[in-house]
Amino acid sequence: MVEKIIEELRKVLGTEYSLRSEVAHRYNWLDLQLIIEKKESGKHFILSLNEYLITLEGKSMSLDMVVDALKEKILQLKFPKELENVTNMRQKKFILANVQYQVVGTANNFYYLQDLVKKPFLDLTVVYRVFVGSESSYLLKTEFLKQAGISMEELDNAAYQNGIRTGHSMVPIERFLDPESDEKCGIYIFKNKSWSYGANILLFPDYLMQCANRLHDDIILLPSSIHECVGISYTYSKVIGTEALQALVKDINERVVGPEDILSGSIYMYKRLDNEVVLIS
Repeated sequence: MVEKIIEELRKVLGTEYSLRSEVAHRYNWLDLQLIIEKKESGKHFILSLNEYLITLEGKSMSLDMVVDALKEKILQLKFPKELENVTNMRQKKFILANVQYQVVGTANNFYYLQDLVKKPFLDLTVVYRVFVGSESSYLLKTEFLKQAGISMEELDNAAYQNGIRTGHSMVPIERFLDPESDEKCGIYIFKNKSWSYGANILLFPDYLMQCANRLHDDIILLPSSIHECVGISYTYSKVIGTEALQALVKDINERVVGPEDILSGSIYMYKRLDNEVVLIS
């Protein structure tokens, strides 16, 4: 069906565009992609075909409707100015100024992780995401790191310092349910200020110590997605029980977040005495 879509697109787009398909290993899933090159500029674009294939399979859209929708999207594509200079965004100075930690699940992601710069963390893997402007980013590959002449020590230090500058926050969950509520249920959202890949808060024990001191307790951290964690005090967690917390994480992963945003099915704990995050379940 993918080749049929491409065949029909070639008919309506003409010779100005070069089209091909590719399967990409994404975080927790496979992405069927359409690679588009505008021949005069040599610029490439990538569109995911998964959504369109699902609509075709469910017969909510015909082939002609899918082709028309893709044609319209392709004609509207504009290459971000920040990405025009690919050489610049892979230079040492640029990478070190814009790299941030991202934590991802290790299980079932062998192909996704194999070419990336990474390090282990508990049952997770830390990768390095380089931000290009406000809306674009890329994951740092081992070959890019070597080409830029960056050591792992330099990279890790830059990611940590950039994370501190971005900032993190511990927000009572009531603020999201009812901004005017004065009730306190003891559940918090731990995230970074940009709401993007904020589960990396697990890698910032000094900030977690500040939060733990506010709660006067250790903190149980539930990985609600790659973008944030849900946290409660250790004392409160004993009232709820480990099995109930494990069931909550499972429910979030199955019913709330998409496969691309799932971090882990585990439960973590920040221990004040040791100033570290540990895996507890």
